[in-house]
Amino acid sequence: MINPEEQQQPGRKDFALLTALGLAMLYVVWGFIEASRIDDVEISRNEYLKFHMWGVFIFCITFWFIQRLPDTKGLLLIIAGFGLVYRVLLIPTNLILEDDVYRYLWDGKVVAHGLNPYQFSPEELLAFADGDSGKAFTGEQKQDLARFVELMKSGVGKHNEFRKIVEQINYPEVPTIYPPFSQFVFAISYFVRPGHVPTLKILVTLFEVAAIVLVFLSLKELGLKQTYILIPAWCPVLLKEFANSGHHDGLAIFAVALAIFCLVKGRNTIAGAAIGLGVLAKVYPGVLLIVFVRRLKLKGCLAFAAIMILGYLPFMGKRTFEGFNTYAKEWQYNAAIFLVVRDVLVPMLKEDGIFGAFISDNGKDDSDPRYLAALTGAKAITGLILLACLLWLAVHPIPDRWPDALRASLGLGALFILAPVINPWYLCVIVPMLALYPSYGLLWFVLLSPLSYTRDIDYVVPHFIRCIEFLPMLPLLVLDYRTLKASAARYGSEFNS
Repeated sequence: MINPEEQQQPGRKDFALLTALGLAMLYVVWGFIEASRIDDVEISRNEYLKFHMWGVFIFCITFWFIQRLPDTKGLLLIIAGFGLVYRVLLIPTNLILEDDVYRYLWDGKVVAHGLNPYQFSPEELLAFADGDSGKAFTGEQKQDLARFVELMKSGVGKHNEFRKIVEQINYPEVPTIYPPFSQFVFAISYFVRPGHVPTLKILVTLFEVAAIVLVFLSLKELGLKQTYILIPAWCPVLLKEFANSGHHDGLAIFAVALAIFCLVKGRNTIAGAAIGLGVLAKVYPGVLLIVFVRRLKLKGCLAFAAIMILGYLPFMGKRTFEGFNTYAKEWQYNAAIFLVVRDVLVPMLKEDGIFGAFISDNGKDDSDPRYLAALTGAKAITGLILLACLLWLAVHPIPDRWPDALRASLGLGALFILAPVINPWYLCVIVPMLALYPSYGLLWFVLLSPLSYTRDIDYVVPHFIRCIEFLPMLPLLVLDYRTLKASAARYGSEFNS
């Protein structure tokens, strides 16, 4: 990072260069739009990744460029203006490599009609509608199923049934896993325009933009460099995953940004409620409860608990957490440390050799108890490592108050590095925090994560891709650590290594 003393007042050439870089990123967005128009999945993926890497290059150059300039209203307007334009252009585009949105649309209709989205899986609904359900349902369940089927048959428009949306839901055998706050937003989308993908993308993007605004307000409150708002505003991963793909993680990003802003303002009780809201959008913000438990104190923790109870109370039933339990038990994708731990345990538990050198995500025998034992062991080990990291972040002194965002990004980063599933849109929750405390290691982690789209038909990511994603992150995190220690020395704060 460049010291404020070394920054130069921006001149016309600087404004022109930043505008040129914004136009270059606009070319990347145009590439995303072109990729969305390609029907062939492999060609569309390659086209998207090509432009994404150009976007990473432009993003990094722009980030380096703004470090040498002080904050001015003109620079901020250019950054914010281009960020909005990118999103407006991407919202109407076809989905790139994603189909999660179809479950969002169906869940929204179910909730809007006062039904419980966790009660039945899409597969059960389709089977019951076709009269070939293999499950023995009770009379009451059949009545409920009949109501769901009627909803499914009702139209999106004059000539379209919601069934066509339900048939496109991925993993149809699993009931929905999405928490209540997300369900509420899905229902709003239905009320605005049923079954309309761009409407849902607009709502998700509005929450993402609101998160960026909250980060900007945090930067102002702390007297930090406001042009770092470029990090979430121009990040090519955020542009694709929300404005194009409509992932509901934008709601979790908003809740986390709200929690950080409240911590910065000293509103710890509201911060606890915001973390609870984040968990009601997506489970992973829950790690922040541990990270900030000393800051939140009893009132903040009670606010968290109250929000959670109020959120889940209308949806409680026998199957409310079935989808999430299935996800936690079975999902594996693009893992980092978890994969290494699992593949070390497998040969230790199998007497006649390894299941395959560095077995892939789906290169496994789910029925073999030794493999299942290795899987359980890997989750236990990585879970304990994660808990130790979170507790360390909760009690370790970090200089001054501005690194609340650093604690949050490190806590979430530790979760994802250790998790059995690492999707690019999960990592987006880290990005707004990096505007408050930039981390080269975590930026690499986020920016290179879309390379996982090179997965094969079985959703297995090549090992050399994982090496590109994860290995350079380690020395960059060491660099971040040295920067933090230097910052502690500069401000005279206590910092124990």
